[in-house]
Amino acid sequence: MRLLKKNIFIGMEFLNAERQAIMKKVSFMFFVFILFCFLLSGLASDSLDYRIGKGDTLEISVWGQPQLTRNITVRPDGKISFPFLVKDISAEGMTPEQLGSYITSHLSQEVKEPRATVIVTGFGSKKIWVLGEVSRPGAYPFIDRVTALEAIIQSGGYKSSACLESVVVIRNHSTAQQEAFIVNLAKVLRVKDADTVDALQAGDIVFVPRNFVAKLDTFLKFFTDKVSTGLFVR
Repeated sequence: MRLLKKNIFIGMEFLNAERQAIMKKVSFMFFVFILFCFLLSGLASDSLDYRIGKGDTLEISVWGQPQLTRNITVRPDGKISFPFLVKDISAEGMTPEQLGSYITSHLSQEVKEPRATVIVTGFGSKKIWVLGEVSRPGAYPFIDRVTALEAIIQSGGYKSSACLESVVVIRNHSTAQQEAFIVNLAKVLRVKDADTVDALQAGDIVFVPRNFVAKLDTFLKFFTDKVSTGLFVR
């Protein structure tokens, strides 16, 4: 009888261990699925908060006014010119939506019910991507010596659901020499030493996860195979 109870106990422990292993695997796959859905939907939409920079090429059109359609490159001073507008527009730092709204409001004196649309067709400025659990995920102009923490602040800060212990920085995401590393921003904030965070490079992706990233190589392989190809414009 004791032997039977012992075997039952061992069997229960084995089942519990198997159940925990399955749950961990399911949790990781669920995280990967959520990441894929977020990036696939977010990067393909206009919701990403891209900020226009010097050298960017813009296609500006006004509904019902094809003669006003222009392909414009943002000048080194960050400004553009547009028909009917007396003053140059400081486009640098604006989102395409903000620039479209600005042009719409200032054309109203010359054009009946104008509706301007701005599309970024070329990225002449250096940029970084900030994705995941941040307030305004999207692409931002690259500033020399900017860190992952400063980039997250630039994107409106991290959400309460963010896992700051394993913020992933992905470098050279469209090349064969792709690499990634984890930054423990929770520790940085705890010791209040931002100088310990390495500076980003132009083109880096900062991803703030919802869950802890235990296997960086698996994460990076998924990102490379399923997400980055064809979704990023350099």
